Amino acid sequence: MAILNKRPHWVKQAIWTTLAGLLGAMATAPVVDAAPEASKPAAVKGSDAASAYKTVDVMPDFWRFWEQAPGKPLPERVALFRQMVIQPHQALYDATVGTVDDQRLSEYLGSIDKYVPALRRLSGQLVREVSTNYTGFKKIFPDMAWSGTVYLMPSLYRFDGQTNQVEGRQALLFGPDTMARYKYAKLGVLIQHELFHLYHEQVNAKEFKEANGSPDQAPVYLQLWTEGLATYASAKLNPGASTNEVLLSAPLAQKGPALLPRIAEQLLPKLDSTAKADASRFFDGGAKSKDLPARSGYYAGMRVAEELSKTFTLAEMARLGGPLLRREIENVLITFKDGQKTPSPTPPG
Repeated sequence: MAILNKRPHWVKQAIWTTLAGLLGAMATAPVVDAAPEASKPAAVKGSDAASAYKTVDVMPDFWRFWEQAPGKPLPERVALFRQMVIQPHQALYDATVGTVDDQRLSEYLGSIDKYVPALRRLSGQLVREVSTNYTGFKKIFPDMAWSGTVYLMPSLYRFDGQTNQVEGRQALLFGPDTMARYKYAKLGVLIQHELFHLYHEQVNAKEFKEANGSPDQAPVYLQLWTEGLATYASAKLNPGASTNEVLLSAPLAQKGPALLPRIAEQLLPKLDSTAKADASRFFDGGAKSKDLPARSGYYAGMRVAEELSKTFTLAEMARLGGPLLRREIENVLITFKDGQKTPSPTPPG
């Protein structure tokens, strides 16, 4: 583990001022605002500036399906989608979406129509946005070495963005259909969140693998850290983004500050739990609780990272692990529970 040196606040402020300038320049880059042409090849290389990662774009197959789907009965559309979109990328869907039965496809195809205009826009933007954000990320973290495959695919609302193993390699995946459904405004936030996961795994493979490689065995405190740190990083790397946009949840952004002591109180006895139900309560978007909003662990984890940033740089935090990390997380949560730290105000938006 790298030696972790404390830095004066003014040094960190200067660093983040520089980062904000870099990301501001990225934000001015033009984006494509049209659907991919049906004849566009599905696999393209990342731009020279963004490294030699490969992009596999499944969306042209979706648009070819969409051209043939109108007027067909739903069962025929289901069979056509399976034939034109899923089967040519069967290994990808098996690894990331899992078994897709006809009922699930029927529900998906019965609802996707209203999201198609946004989906067309996102299909055109994503290749450019990923390249732009990867270039900016490499400028800030020049030791970023990941050069795998980026997949853009209809995820059947399974995910917006994630890192996952596909054919034995860690891949970066984006589901523009989910983004269209939930009206994502700032793609850079999500892209930087997922890029930071890849960086975190690179520089701290042991801790990251334990937290994400076997979710049923990962203690809650590690899941809190990996998701919270990535959320914090995406906020710092996108200084114009609102808390709503960073958390991808307006209710969580609005309720989080007032509920932080309660979230911390309920997290503390579960930090070492490896029970799936405990993790789901704090991190699943569909989790239901009488007193906590869904994904409350993302907000608490972001706030823990914010507190630790007063001692460690972002690169240093990515390398934290072991008993030190566990102790730091617990200490910060105790102060939150006891109300010793005033929650940061939530910006409008």
